[in-house]
Amino acid sequence: MFLFKLFIFMLSVLFCCATCEPKNETQPSTKSLIHKFETDATSSRTQQEYDRNQMRSWADAFQVQRLEACVQYRLQMIKHQEHNFKSDRNSKWNDCLYAHRNDTRQAATQYYSSEQQCLRQAASEDTEQRENVELWEKQVANPYLFLIYECENRSLEERVQMQNDKFDELIHRLLQLKQVAMSSLQDYYRSSQTSLESCLKTCLSEYLDRVRAIMSVLNKCYSIT
Repeated sequence: MFLFKLFIFMLSVLFCCATCEPKNETQPSTKSLIHKFETDATSSRTQQEYDRNQMRSWADAFQVQRLEACVQYRLQMIKHQEHNFKSDRNSKWNDCLYAHRNDTRQAATQYYSSEQQCLRQAASEDTEQRENVELWEKQVANPYLFLIYECENRSLEERVQMQNDKFDELIHRLLQLKQVAMSSLQDYYRSSQTSLESCLKTCLSEYLDRVRAIMSVLNKCYSIT
């Protein structure tokens, strides 16, 4: 965030210094300079549109992967639940199941609750990571629009040159930093998916521990003559 604020300050200083001045015949004309800035601005807008589509694609893909992971572990949980708590053995077993029905229900409820917590953790930084990219994006187009405005308000007879030749370099640096933020967003999606699967695996493991404990109680109940 400090780096972001520093660049905003530098941009404001450069905006104040950037002017179109008469130069000799070797300098580019106002028209050609405007054309260059317009081309850069168009390229910037095209890249922004591509990046927005890319972000939506990543978000959609992540949601699908998140759902698939939940379904995968949920099916395993249900499989163990149905295998261990069958109610078709005999009446005595069914009586034991009925007597401890609250335990079996609570085990399932705890799994669902833990599953939701895993999902909340996986999505906890979604908004922050996207907004980080959007902050840089907002700073990319404005500098070009400023340059175009400045030069369009000068006569075509004037020869122009930006007093600070590093202005374009600063804009390009902003573009680079935005791409760094994009890469960080993609890395976040990947790491959060890995963390989600690890969390769900832990949920299933804890559920199986509870199942084993309940089965021990049920077997004792069943063995009573």
